[in-house]
Amino acid sequence: MNKYELIIIVSIKTTEDTRKEILDSIRNYISKEGSILNIENIGEKNLAYSIRKQNKGIYYIITFNDIPNEISGLQSLCRIVEGILKYIVVKKDDEEGR
Repeated sequence: MNKYELIIIVSIKTTEDTRKEILDSIRNYISKEGSILNIENIGEKNLAYSIRKQNKGIYYIITFNDIPNEISGLQSLCRIVEGILKYIVVKKDDEEGR
C-alpha cells in the first residue's frame, strides 16, 4: 500500500458539527480500503486568494494508507461534499531506504 496525505480547506462558515460530518465521511470512505494514520487540524488560516468569496479557511491534513485506484473516488467525494473549499491528495515518498 502507498502512503498519502489529503489536505482539505473547509469553509469557516461551517459549524463544528458540519466539520465533524465532513471528516467522518472522509474517514468512512478511506476506511473501506485503507487505514487512517493521522488527522491533524491545522486551524484557521488566511487563503492566498479568495475562494467562493472567502478569505479564510480551516485546514486539515489527513495521512492514510490506501490503494491507488481508490484515490479518484476520494477526490470525487471531496468535490461533492458541501463545505470543502479546496483539496489535494499527495502521494508521500517512501522514507524507508533513504
